[in-house]
Amino acid sequence: MFSMQVLAGLGLGAALLVAGCGGGSVAAVPPATQGSFPHAGAEPAGEAGRTVVSGAPSFEDTMEFADAARWQASRWNNGGHFLNGWHPEQLAFHDGRLLITLEADTQSRSGMSCVSGEYRSLQRHGHGFYEARLMASGTPGTVTAFFLYTGPAEGTRHDEIDVEIKGDDPTRLHLNYWSDGVEHPSVVPLGFDASAAFHDYAFRWTATGIQWFVDGRLVHEESGARGPLPHLPGYLMLSLWGATGTGAWSSDYQVTDRPSQAAVERVRFEAEAAPAERLRLQAGLR
Repeated sequence: MFSMQVLAGLGLGAALLVAGCGGGSVAAVPPATQGSFPHAGAEPAGEAGRTVVSGAPSFEDTMEFADAARWQASRWNNGGHFLNGWHPEQLAFHDGRLLITLEADTQSRSGMSCVSGEYRSLQRHGHGFYEARLMASGTPGTVTAFFLYTGPAEGTRHDEIDVEIKGDDPTRLHLNYWSDGVEHPSVVPLGFDASAAFHDYAFRWTATGIQWFVDGRLVHEESGARGPLPHLPGYLMLSLWGATGTGAWSSDYQVTDRPSQAAVERVRFEAEAAPAERLRLQAGLR
């Protein structure tokens, strides 16, 4: 367990947003699909249905401190299959790491039996390369997540790209993309325990496909052959949550007096120019 300095001054308003996963009701995923459950976002931010391929600019964050110009800490409840609520005090920065702690809510800060942290971007992000260097929780029933999301809570259709590691088996990586509320899950063996050390997890999203990488190695790709690709820009999120009632997808998180923790050392995003923008740039170089 890492020592912690509590994050302060980065939270949203005190009102809780109580919603199902992804901002609406959620049906259980059949065990055979090995899928993930959609995530909830923030209050609606407009731009409903807008297609953007070059949203926020590129950045790299080494997690030395809470960057309030780029990120916010969630403070609401998803409900549904999320046993915990979110609270800013569950996020802390120490020794160049963002620490996310899931534990019993002994101070009744979330209205749930346990409480955890979610760190989400202020801006929507479009096509590009996304990477996080992280160490997942190995506690059964937990899910360590690095993902891009927009959905009904944002006033849009549900588009999402996921990187998830379940504490039930941190030697497997759960990948998924959602397009207009339809998911396309995959599972990739890692060959190592993701809760034992830091590793780089990444995905590249373009107009023609999504590629996922682990430590720089391509491990999975989607071309849209299984279903349309996402096309709406989303908020970039990092979280650790406790599952409940997901059937065979995950065991239920058991609330104890022992906290669970995930850690993030770095997040970076390299924006990819839209085709028209690339043509203009190329023309300018001639």
